[in-house]
Amino acid sequence: MYYTYLARRKTLFAWLAIQGGLATFVTSQYLKPKSQLSALGRVYRLQQQNAQASH
Repeated sequence: MYYTYLARRKTLFAWLAIQGGLATFVTSQYLKPKSQLSALGRVYRLQQQNAQASH
């Protein structure tokens, strides 16, 4: 019982670490200059259009 609790806690910590890494990555993306953001937005929109066209 105690070992499963430890294993669960380990996976929980790993999940939290992944979430934290994603959050910091997203915030760093948003804190970049607007020109880079608009370029990223254009790429994202192009990918969305391609995905819709392939369906």
